[in-house]
Amino acid sequence: MALSNLDVHHLVQETKELEGEFLQKVFGQAGVFRFKFRHADLVFHVPDAAFGTREPPQFTEHPSSFVMLLRKRLAGRLDQIEQVGFDRIVRLRFSDVSVVIELFGDGNLLLLDQVGYILKPWRSEEFSSRKLYAGQKYVAPPQDKAHPKEWSPAALQGLNGPLIAALSKTVNLSPAYLEEACVRAGFDKKTPVTGLNDGQKEKLQKALAGLLDEPLAPRIYLQDGKPAVAAPFELKSQAGKEQKATATFSEALETVYRQNAAVQKEIQVQAAPAIASSRKTAVLEKQHASLESFEQRADEAQKKAEWIYQHFQLIDALRGHSDSEEETIRKLALMPADLKWRKKRHRIELEVPENPA
Repeated sequence: MALSNLDVHHLVQETKELEGEFLQKVFGQAGVFRFKFRHADLVFHVPDAAFGTREPPQFTEHPSSFVMLLRKRLAGRLDQIEQVGFDRIVRLRFSDVSVVIELFGDGNLLLLDQVGYILKPWRSEEFSSRKLYAGQKYVAPPQDKAHPKEWSPAALQGLNGPLIAALSKTVNLSPAYLEEACVRAGFDKKTPVTGLNDGQKEKLQKALAGLLDEPLAPRIYLQDGKPAVAAPFELKSQAGKEQKATATFSEALETVYRQNAAVQKEIQVQAAPAIASSRKTAVLEKQHASLESFEQRADEAQKKAEWIYQHFQLIDALRGHSDSEEETIRKLALMPADLKWRKKRHRIELEVPENPA
C-alpha cells in the first residue's frame, strides 16, 4: 500500500510531537533511513512507506558515505517536520540544513542547505521540470491539480462521465480518498457529473476540504483477517468491513507495511524454485545454441581448410611471388575462373568460398 499525499499530511501532523527533540543518530541501508530521536524514531522505506516507531529496523555497522555525510551535517534539534506542497514529500528542518524525503516514483532523499540548495542527493536524477543534482536549487514536482481546500465546483464545468473520474482530473487526492469524499457528501462515486446540483457540489466541496481537518482516529482495515489498509480516521467508504483501532497512525502504517512486506517475501520464496528453473532452462538453451553455432563454424572452417589444401600450390606460388604488383595481377587473371580475388591497397586477397566443394 503506497502512501498517498493525504496519508503524508496526517502522518506529519501526528509526528510534530518530535519537533524540539535532538537527533541522536542517522542510519541507512538499501533505501531504508532511520532518524533516531529520544522518544521515537522516524523510519522511511523509500519510496514505499514512512512512520514513527519504537521498534526500528537494525542496520550494519558499515554505513555508506552518504549516511556518514548525514551524520556529520545533521546535528542538534529538529526544528520542524513538514509536508512539501501537499505532495508525498516530507521535510525535516534543522538549524542550518534540512532533509527532504520523496515518497513517490523511485523515491529519493536529499540533503539541503539553509536556503534550499542541494548539498547531496541520495540519487542524482533529472526530469523535465527539475534537476536533483548537488548545487541545484531543490524544486518539488509541479502540481496541475487543485489542493482539496482550494478546489471549486467550477472545475467540473465541461466535464462528463462518472464523478470520480472527473474529480481525479481536478483534485490532488488519491482515488480512495476521492471516493471517501463522495460517500461523505452523500452520493455514489459513479454519479454522473452532469447530474449534480449546486447543493450537492457544495457538499462535495466541504467533504474534500474536510478530509484534511478530520481528527485522527487511526485504524487498520482487515482482509481475510490480515491488515490491508491503514487509515488516519474511520472511512465511511469502508463501512461494514472488519477493522481494528490503533494507538497512532504510525502504528497502522507500520503494521500494514510489515504485512505487505511479509506477503511479498512469501511470494518471492514460493516463486524462487520456478525462477531458478526458468533461469536454468534459459542457460541450457543458450549453451545449446552456442554449441550449435560453434559446430557450424567448425564445419565451415574445416571445409575452408580443405579447399586451401587443394589449392596449396597456387596459394604458395602467389604468397612467395616477388614480381611487381602488375605482374601478380596478370598471373591471377590467368587462374581458373572460379578463383575470386580482390585488390586492397597494397595487397591481394583471395576469397575462400563460404561453402567450398
